[in-house]
Amino acid sequence: MYNSFQTLDVHKRKSHGSLFADTKETCDNCGKQFETKGGLSKHKKNKACETTFNCESCGKTFNNANRFEKHKLTHKDNKATTVCDVCGKSLSTAAALAVHKNSHENIRKFQCNVCNKSFLQKGTMVAHQRIHTGERPYLCNTCGASFRYNSHLSQHENLHTGKIKHSCSKCERSFYTKHSLKKHLFRHLNVRNHACKICSKKFLDVTEVQVHMRTHSQEKPFMCDICPQRFGQSGHMLRHKLQVHKIGKFPFVCDTCGKGFVDRRNIIMHTKMH
Repeated sequence: MYNSFQTLDVHKRKSHGSLFADTKETCDNCGKQFETKGGLSKHKKNKACETTFNCESCGKTFNNANRFEKHKLTHKDNKATTVCDVCGKSLSTAAALAVHKNSHENIRKFQCNVCNKSFLQKGTMVAHQRIHTGERPYLCNTCGASFRYNSHLSQHENLHTGKIKHSCSKCERSFYTKHSLKKHLFRHLNVRNHACKICSKKFLDVTEVQVHMRTHSQEKPFMCDICPQRFGQSGHMLRHKLQVHKIGKFPFVCDTCGKGFVDRRNIIMHTKMH
């Protein structure tokens, strides 16, 4: 005689194993198997199997591991054909995409009225719109150079305060971060790892590729706020306002001859002529 089901189960498996080899107790929630009913009962009392399984492909939820694994097989041969336009994640079906996009609902509330790009914060959108307007509201009190972002002004001011730590070994330029110096060195080495997908022309960085692509698309996102003329680059629009409308001043001026320039690269090339 045995005083419990657990003791009886242990006896049956030890003494008559071949007869009871396939009689393991299975949890109907998570699929885990146990040698005895007692083990299964203890497992359920501890609520160890109260777990939900969420399918990333279609969003369906399961509380049974076996059913979940079988369900996943239905997606195994599906190729990702739908891409989320918010985060770029690929989903297997349109239904899965719809479920996934709910996770982004109301995240990007602020949209640029020029290019329709969306942003998490209004301040980020306002800063982005300066790319289209050419506005440079942050001025250096020392030299008068203007910048689109306050962070760029702070970086520039380090030139005057002597906080630059990273100097180029090939020219006189210095930088306040190693990343900026590394990017600059690519120009000396002429490392062009970024190619245009249309004409295969290579560039030093992704930004240059993006600017170049406008020559293929004829996109002109920068508009003069005085006349209807539009431009492919912000520097071209700024030069137009300075030369045609006589508004503003060049952010970079040659100390030797007084000639003004829209960007730093041009003034560096110019000063070498003196």
